[in-house]
Amino acid sequence: MNAIVRGFDPNRKYKASELASGLLTLRGDPLKFDKHKPWEFIYNVAPPEMVLKAGRQVGKSVSQGGRTIIQSVTHKHFQTAYVAPSQKQASIFSNMYLKPFRHGKIVRKYFMSKDSVDNVYEKEFSNGSKIYVRYAQNEQEGDRIRGITADQILYDEVQDILLDAIHVINPILDASKYRYKIYSGTSKSTANTLERLWLRSNQMEWAMKCDHCRKWNIPNTYARCIAICRQPEGPVCYHCGKSLDVNKGQWIETVQDRRRVYGLHLPQFIMSSNTGSVEWADLHAKVAMAEEGFHYSPGKLANENFGLATDLSGKAISVHDAMACCRSERVSWYKNRQEAQKEFGHLRIVCGVDWSCTGSTKSYTVASVVGMDLFGRVHLLYAEIMQGIHILTQVDRIKKIISQYECDLCASDRGVGVVQAQLLQNFFGLDKVIMVQYVTANRRLVFNREGMFLAADRTTSMDLMVHRIRRGGAQFTTPSWNLTQGLWEHALSIFEEESERSSKRMYSKDEDTPDDWLHSLVFAMVGFEYMTGNYQFAT
Repeated sequence: MNAIVRGFDPNRKYKASELASGLLTLRGDPLKFDKHKPWEFIYNVAPPEMVLKAGRQVGKSVSQGGRTIIQSVTHKHFQTAYVAPSQKQASIFSNMYLKPFRHGKIVRKYFMSKDSVDNVYEKEFSNGSKIYVRYAQNEQEGDRIRGITADQILYDEVQDILLDAIHVINPILDASKYRYKIYSGTSKSTANTLERLWLRSNQMEWAMKCDHCRKWNIPNTYARCIAICRQPEGPVCYHCGKSLDVNKGQWIETVQDRRRVYGLHLPQFIMSSNTGSVEWADLHAKVAMAEEGFHYSPGKLANENFGLATDLSGKAISVHDAMACCRSERVSWYKNRQEAQKEFGHLRIVCGVDWSCTGSTKSYTVASVVGMDLFGRVHLLYAEIMQGIHILTQVDRIKKIISQYECDLCASDRGVGVVQAQLLQNFFGLDKVIMVQYVTANRRLVFNREGMFLAADRTTSMDLMVHRIRRGGAQFTTPSWNLTQGLWEHALSIFEEESERSSKRMYSKDEDTPDDWLHSLVFAMVGFEYMTGNYQFAT
């Protein structure tokens, strides 16, 4: 190495960032970190998993390209798989962020041979290391990548890659002693892939200590980011309002029991490259427009400039809403009515059922047992997702659930579940099982005497459940997040939009995510209203 880097000391152990400055060139100049201080730490650490939640224009692609080249030249036979959501994104990264570093004078001379493979989708080095460039957005596309083996996977723009694809791709690391996983991207909604991965991490922030009031500035919320960026001259302390030197920051953990997964939040303004007069004027103008609602939305500012997830895009329920409903001390389901009533007092209990007969991997039959206490609070006592089994087997299972919890009523989806509901009515009686049909109507809940079912306006019925969830544990509780996370996936996909046909507000869902558990809760809530007579009769 001393023949490669001038001034190299063979007795000293160098950091990866120092090697990057010595080996790599960018536009003809040595790679430097003086205007990108937060990236030094990222170059120098190698946790099993790393999540980079970044705004735009923070040097993410340049740094990821440089870091990958350094790993390749300093580890013999080290193999990296870079994965982007689309072929175009993969090609851009290969040509714009790998090729320039790889063809720099030092790397080209000492780490490439005339026989080294060098194309868009594969880069080879003379020490046997390789970089594979691939693309996948869903499970089917991810399956194409499983033919290679790797020591590290670098997911880029992971907010646009489905978790199903990641689960398929990650096993290519199984034969490696390293097994590094890096997930990077720009946040969108709080139900997004990147935000899900971020919540598993130690959630590190670039903390900046004010030279004036000596207080720390931690840019982990929208309000704090706005306060730092509010003045036209440059970043300011959100405590005292005086100037803030972003280069004097340091990484701190905000969640200290998850050190296996490093999460690093990279808003634009923590890079001093973005605090020069021209760059800052542009950022400050966007902040002003977002606050005034003029041409630049708060959601876009949060995502692209501050690197924060937001629900301003119309998501009905955020991950934070969901977690606020979860009781961490309750780590198991209630076994029966008696156990639940020991904790909550007297309960009315309804089993809500959303049926699926399609066998689809995106639609399930879900039964939720819900109890309402004397104060009107609602508690999830048990829930079960059923998929891929015969409808008669599902009916038998739900019979057992209703009996086990001594449910006062079963509110059953009529949409694709008429036969199943009739079987339950034959077994328990018409007074114990009511069918619920979603409709679009001006009256929210109407009993149809001819068909013997409740016609429930879909949007307003869902409103009641969504609003309970948004109010947290005061209105709706579930057992711990670890126990119920798979269920919450069904609720976090829901978003509100305006119908193009009717111009009315409606709920839709992400195409590849089920929502059946949420509907089983809605049917249960309709069941409680039926029990109290809170409905009208069809005329």
